[in-house]
Formats: sequence, C-alpha cells, structure tokens
Amino acid sequence: MRQFTDNLGREWRVSFTIGHAESIKDLLGVDFLNILGDPARSDEPPPLTRLATDYTLLAQVTFILCEDQAKEQGIDQKQFYKALGGDAFRAAHEAVKGALSDFFQSLGRDDVVEMIRRQQEVIDKAVGLLQAKCADENFARHVDKRLAEEIESAGSELGIGNGSGRPPATSESTLDRSPTGNSSGHGAESGEKSGITQP
Repeated sequence: MRQFTDNLGREWRVSFTIGHAESIKDLLGVDFLNILGDPARSDEPPPLTRLATDYTLLAQVTFILCEDQAKEQGIDQKQFYKALGGDAFRAAHEAVKGALSDFFQSLGRDDVVEMIRRQQEVIDKAVGLLQAKCADENFARHVDKRLAEEIESAGSELGIGNGSGRPPATSESTLDRSPTGNSSGHGAESGEKSGITQP
C-alpha cells in the first residue's frame, strides 16, 4: 500500500480497488479500468494521460481513494484539498500512480505498469528540457523581447506607451460635440437625450 503525508502532517494510505474504479466512474465519468483509453475514442486523452495533466482530476481521484480515512477523521473534501500544497500534492500523485501500478500488476497487466513507468520518464524528460531551455540566455532574451512587445501592444490599445507619457492626441473632430448647425435645435435635443452636456 502506498502512502503520502499532507501539509498538516497527516498520513494517508492509498490503494486502488474495483470499488474505487466504480466510484471514480460514477462520480467523475472516467473509466480507470480502461486506463490506457478506448481506441475507438482517439479524440479523448486516456485516463492515464489525464491523471498527469489534469490537476483537478488528480485531486478528485486522490480524495476518492482516501475518502474512508477522511470520514473517520471528520475531514471533508474541502479540508482535504486545503492540506494538499505543492510537495504534498506531488507526493499524492506518486502514491496514486503507485497504487494504480500495484493494482494492474496484481492483474497481470504488465503493459499498463510499463506505460505508467514510461509516461513518468517522458514527463521528467520534458520538464528537464524545459528547465534547460529556460536557463539558456538566448531563450531568456527572446522571452524578454516578446514580453516587451506584448506590453507595448497592450499599451497602444489602451492609449498609453506612445513615448511621451501622455495618451495619443485626439483630433478636433472627435472632440467637437457642438450641434451640426441644424436650425431646428435637434442637435441640442440629441445631446440632452444622450446625457452629454452641450458646451
């Protein structure tokens, strides 16, 4: 049985059973007994992939696996989540993956166990490559340049950042709210109806 410790020092035991799989399917609509996905529904990521990328799903699954222990301690779902900070949540993820591996190993599904292992290798490699890229000075300069361009673009849309520290000048035609010369006074009436005070 796998386990993890939350931010409050509480220890949680994690295992996966058919009962848990049914609860997850009923409550979340995700079939963890078909963890590698349904080939007929290739447009949907398999549960194994979702577990690694959808943190909301991971939190929900973790609570379902620990729900009986939480009830014994009088801990509701919201309180359970509040104690899952960064390190604790990562430890919970490892425990859940371990529990899934143990379950499928006991079923003789070595293919699933291998996929769980390989997925983590891919994630670790991707994170390592991203960290190396972020540490590269050329990449950092590229990011800084793009951020500056985005800020300048946003400033232009808001009418700021034109180099003078003032909004762009507005043409006289835009500021001219005087009547258009209609002798019947309809221009004044229009101004009153629109809530604009005539000069």
